[in-house]
Amino acid sequence: MGAENSKTCCAEDEGAKMVETLVALQPFNAGNNVFVVNLQRSSGEKLGVEMRPAQGRFLEVVAIKEGMLKTWNGLHDESRRVKHGDGVVGVNGIVDDSDGMLEELKTASTLKVMFAAGLFPLVIPSSPRKSDSNSNLPASPRSTTEAASPSAQGASP
Repeated sequence: MGAENSKTCCAEDEGAKMVETLVALQPFNAGNNVFVVNLQRSSGEKLGVEMRPAQGRFLEVVAIKEGMLKTWNGLHDESRRVKHGDGVVGVNGIVDDSDGMLEELKTASTLKVMFAAGLFPLVIPSSPRKSDSNSNLPASPRSTTEAASPSAQGASP
């Protein structure tokens, strides 16, 4: 009976964290759809997403590749498809911790991932104009990360 109470407690805590995250997202996510994707990873199966940490709290979806999310997208309507520009705002109850969420995405076999559709606006780089060619502004490369399968030991996060 004690174990049963701890499961109920933890489930309630996870639910409370998710609600807290949704409330915190209001300024970032006005009018956007928040949805949960439940996945079960088989041994060696890749999630199939390229992402990068954002603001230390979220993960920005940069690209969808071959893997579990591409399969998910093929089975669901447009409003529940994961796309470039979506944000990961929670993974298995982990919120406000982009490093923790990324680690969980790489290692857990059961995934409950909360996405905020369109959290990150798409930015299409424009080609430099002649007047900009003398600009002394440094380029700002942004690192990206692919959530790898647990079997991809030694792969960059």
